[in-house]
Amino acid sequence: MFLSYTKNNVNRLSFLLTILILGFCYLVGGQLWPHAVTVTKAKEPDHILTAFLPEQIASTQDNIWTIQIPIINLKATIQEGTSEECLKETVGHFSQTGKINGNIGLAAHNRGYLQNYFAKLHCLKTDDEIIYQYKSKVKKYKVTKMVQISSDDWSWLEASRQNKLTLITCIENEPQKRLCVQAEEIKE
Repeated sequence: MFLSYTKNNVNRLSFLLTILILGFCYLVGGQLWPHAVTVTKAKEPDHILTAFLPEQIASTQDNIWTIQIPIINLKATIQEGTSEECLKETVGHFSQTGKINGNIGLAAHNRGYLQNYFAKLHCLKTDDEIIYQYKSKVKKYKVTKMVQISSDDWSWLEASRQNKLTLITCIENEPQKRLCVQAEEIKE
């Protein structure tokens, strides 16, 4: 029994010593072990700015992509694509649709995920306002249609000369259906 206790202590001590040596090598850039892999610190994200210089203000506006629906208290960032990874964190943009003009297609989850941006989409009514921003361009839309569509009906995302938003999300307990909300641009 004493021997196994000693082995456990030796194993723990060996593990801790290995961690300390690797940590030290990381801090000195791998100089102690020339054959070791050199670890470099990750670059800080470009989107974190601690101060804004005049030339940076314009560049930060170039990165803005959002949707707001005041009546349901929604304000969300939009990201290109509708992959599972994308929709876990943001509203996704159907890449084959417009970004400023024409039919702009967006999708998001409404339940079951950490971010369920379209959870209250079903509460919208005709004429409710939607605010869409892409870079420095801000447009306002009003809801004109709310329909249930088949999960494989992509006709709602077809190109259009009319400026409109098409928002799509799942319908609970109806895996073959989607809720589709369309809104037309408000001409001011």
